[in-house]
Amino acid sequence: MNGHDWDGAKIQILASSNSQGVHKHLRILESNRERVLPRWIWELLQNARDVSDGNASLIASVEWRGDELTFRHNGRGFEPDEITHLIYYGSTKLELADPIGQFGTGFLATHLLSRTIDVSGHLTDGQTFAFRLDRSGESVDELQRRMDASFEAFKSSLAPARDAGHPGVATKFRYPIDKRASRAVDQGERALELAGPYVTAFNQQFKRIEFLTQESGIVLELRKRRDLAEVGIGGRVDRLVPIREVEVEVSARASGPLTRRSHVLAELDGVAVAIPFERRGQEMVLVAPTGVPKLLLGFPLIGTEDFSFPVVVHSLRFSPTEERDGVYLGQNDDQVNQENQAVIEQACGLLLSVAGFAAESGWSRIHVLAEVPRVREKPWLNKAWLRGRLKSNLVDQIRATPLVLNEFGTPAAPKASTLPTADSPEAVDQLWSLARALTDLRETLPRQAEAQGWCDAAKSWAALRDCRLVELEETMDGRDLARHAEAAGSIEALRAQLGDADAVPWLNELHRFLSANRFDDALRSLRIVPDQNGEFRTLSNLHRDRDIPSELKEIAQRVGWDLRAELRDPRFDTLSDEPGAGDSDSDSIIPKLIDRLRGRMEGDALDGDAKAASVGLFCWIAAQGRWLDLEGFPAFSREGTSLKLRQHEDDASERPLAPVATWPEPLQEYKDL
Repeated sequence: MNGHDWDGAKIQILASSNSQGVHKHLRILESNRERVLPRWIWELLQNARDVSDGNASLIASVEWRGDELTFRHNGRGFEPDEITHLIYYGSTKLELADPIGQFGTGFLATHLLSRTIDVSGHLTDGQTFAFRLDRSGESVDELQRRMDASFEAFKSSLAPARDAGHPGVATKFRYPIDKRASRAVDQGERALELAGPYVTAFNQQFKRIEFLTQESGIVLELRKRRDLAEVGIGGRVDRLVPIREVEVEVSARASGPLTRRSHVLAELDGVAVAIPFERRGQEMVLVAPTGVPKLLLGFPLIGTEDFSFPVVVHSLRFSPTEERDGVYLGQNDDQVNQENQAVIEQACGLLLSVAGFAAESGWSRIHVLAEVPRVREKPWLNKAWLRGRLKSNLVDQIRATPLVLNEFGTPAAPKASTLPTADSPEAVDQLWSLARALTDLRETLPRQAEAQGWCDAAKSWAALRDCRLVELEETMDGRDLARHAEAAGSIEALRAQLGDADAVPWLNELHRFLSANRFDDALRSLRIVPDQNGEFRTLSNLHRDRDIPSELKEIAQRVGWDLRAELRDPRFDTLSDEPGAGDSDSDSIIPKLIDRLRGRMEGDALDGDAKAASVGLFCWIAAQGRWLDLEGFPAFSREGTSLKLRQHEDDASERPLAPVATWPEPLQEYKDL
């Protein structure tokens, strides 16, 4: 072929292409350094997992001592092509049964610690090696020369297997650490502390993961994996999902105090969901996962901490972005998108299975499985697709599933429940207490300690459905409770709804709640203010009673004027500053009473009520010395005819004779005079 070294040219082109790829990804890592700082720990653990035997025997450790960090694991050794890819970049994992690192760029993230790594271990044929992997070149050509030199150093280090070194250690990576890299180490430790229990729970290969430093450290060790139940998925009985408890023992250091992190986990068809829970005495309490990536492909996908899902989802079926910060969802109809979408849809069903199991078992805080975080913008995500799936596959199903436990431990679907909603936890608690007093609402309320959680869940449903919170039939705000009180119609009927308890303090508290929580319109427009007969009326139709004597109210009743129906019950002091229909006092009542009495007396006959009203009103006026009010007062004669009193024209101050009924007893015998 004209004497050209075509094979050499091919090798040179491939090496140059690899160098360009490494150079490009290292620059991307540096430009996104702060965002991806923790990623190096997951990439090291991923490489260990990929060479494990899968029987929960894998032990991986990170040890940071001042200016050096060492990672070790006891997995199998390298195949020849694997060690070559490690040096030159690329991936052989596409041939593995469950490949996690699909692009060969993952290990490059460990260069956030250092561009040079001392690598030692053994090959599957028994040979050992120890060499320096150097990717510190600033240009593509320099980088290629250093990787070529690294490959030559590897070959020169090959030797027959020997017993020296760390027993049981198959591979060791040693990184020099400077001040800049120490921040990455800290971030890696923090990431492992948060998400390490999930990694241990999902990846059955790991027996123990250690991260030890001079001042701190963490050790994770799998302690228990047991079946709890088998339940149907998505309401189906033909497909059963195993519900498992996975317990990971966590210590602050190898010799430090131990804690147990338990997760309830459901897995089917290569998709799993997990949520932590705690044992508090005999009570099982679900705990919302916070601060951890929500999507795992063996290991956390950094950047999915705010993914809109209530629990952590793991699947080896995920196809991630090249930056491993998410999975393509709904962007188009290609196979990658469709498979990722299928995983999320499966996760919805698994979450419902866990929630149903927890409710039937009487676990607490099931609302953490029902609250759906807001869907956020992601370059790899079609928001409309995710919102639609979460609504139909998750929220609609949750609202129809018996998940809300009342105080008696009975589960009910949210749609059949009464979920108090307000702007603050204090207001939710007050609203719950008010509703709890009503016998017809008592069994429909969630447990008081969980009322705020269900309020938050309902708010997330409304946001996802683009509707107002009050449009959800299961929610109850202050206005809804006020309408419930309005339906009672009277203090007496409300007392019956309260189980014969005193309705006045309850209604006063409702008025205070409405006033304090911006429901003034409900306070003024609904019929929830009692008049002095105990009937409910609107505030605008009731007057404030400014000490109108009961005698005048009785007189008004005798002339057919239900004055008490126009006056606010003064026991409701919350409304004392509300003007309503205005003030009413004796001065405003007397002229109206006289007019009404005059109207009665101008009829054909005077009945007993009219006569009693005339005498009673006259006596009250006389007793108060309100003589001017007697001008034109409608009195009546012994014969029963009506007449009008008039003051003496010569002396308007002359006191008229008091009514006979007010005379002292010795003078009563002279009344005929």
